[in-house]
Amino acid sequence: MLRLTLPLLLTLLSAAGAQAQHHELRAFPLIAAAEPDGRQVVELVPVVEELLALRGPAARLTLMSVPLPSGAVDLDLERVPIRGGTQVFVDGLPVPGTPDHGDLSIWKGTVLGHEGSDVMLGLSGHGCHGWIHDGDVRWNLCSSAGPGGDWQAFTSRLVPEDALLAAGPETGPSCAADTSGATAAFDTPEVGTNK
Repeated sequence: MLRLTLPLLLTLLSAAGAQAQHHELRAFPLIAAAEPDGRQVVELVPVVEELLALRGPAARLTLMSVPLPSGAVDLDLERVPIRGGTQVFVDGLPVPGTPDHGDLSIWKGTVLGHEGSDVMLGLSGHGCHGWIHDGDVRWNLCSSAGPGGDWQAFTSRLVPEDALLAAGPETGPSCAADTSGATAAFDTPEVGTNK
């Protein structure tokens, strides 16, 4: 019979508490500009406080209530470390704040409860990019600068990949992202290494 002594109990509680500190539950840091109405594109507005909170120490994260047209989903994510001195580029342009990375955080994972899902997100107060593949549809997360090219006033959208491909590079619901090579910068387990 296992006997729990006070020191053993305190050790177990301390270990459980330390593990819980590394996994956070947070709201998705972008909210739908309007209720999804069956359209393929979801217009999103950033919640800057939520984006900045992602700079914290959490190694694992559940982002709740991502507004997909088929219904809200939750994401199970782990942080992708960025090595110091790494310059990060999105759409061929350096991300503001790098090489010290500012408020950029990169996450990979899955959609909870969706077999075959895959998620990769780069989130910052200057734009959010990546994808959410729910097992059926790959949703590209794209951002555009606000009025006058102001990236601090950016907006985002979730666009299904087939709509981007069908629209071509010059027409349709564009997010200024070249999806043909979008995975290359995120396929490594640690950005800035050759692992």
